[in-house]
Amino acid sequence: MKTEREKNISKIKLYFLMAAALISFPVLSEFYVGYTGKVLVASPNINHDKNFAKTVIYIFDHSLWGARGIIINQPIKNKNDFFKDDTSYPAFKGGPVFFPDLRLAAIEEKRAAGRWRTQDLFVFQYNFIDEILSEKQQAERYDIRIYVGVSGWSFGQLENEVKIGGWNVVDFDRAYLNTPNLWEQLAGQDNAAE
Repeated sequence: MKTEREKNISKIKLYFLMAAALISFPVLSEFYVGYTGKVLVASPNINHDKNFAKTVIYIFDHSLWGARGIIINQPIKNKNDFFKDDTSYPAFKGGPVFFPDLRLAAIEEKRAAGRWRTQDLFVFQYNFIDEILSEKQQAERYDIRIYVGVSGWSFGQLENEVKIGGWNVVDFDRAYLNTPNLWEQLAGQDNAAE
């Protein structure tokens, strides 16, 4: 049987272990990449959700706290409904979260400044677009796309949706940005593989 002193020492060890875990948790969460840089293809199981039916989503941020992405296959036909000044950039519905107030822009990483994260697309807030472009070393035109709204998931939500078959996860390919009927092609590949 443990003495009172041994019980107290055990409690102190437990407290230190819990404190160490809490202190290191934010640091460890930085190493969690999840589906960052991947593409989600909506499966027919998710077609009941009008926001995500037949969508292809690029995930630009996925951590223990949740995920954020942009729908890359829903172009906005009438940009004047969203932009007072005529933008020359192609515009897309990025997702239902903060739609239509949040504006994001994406640029291909291979053409982006080196300080940005090593992803295929760098996503940033649209109001920083002039600042981002002024940092470019070359004057060539970059393929920039504007996304109205964002797609988001809370803690563990995306992992669960993938687990139950709501999404198929594939690697990003730059060709996806200019592929017509992208969802049909990617969903067809999944069906052909089964």
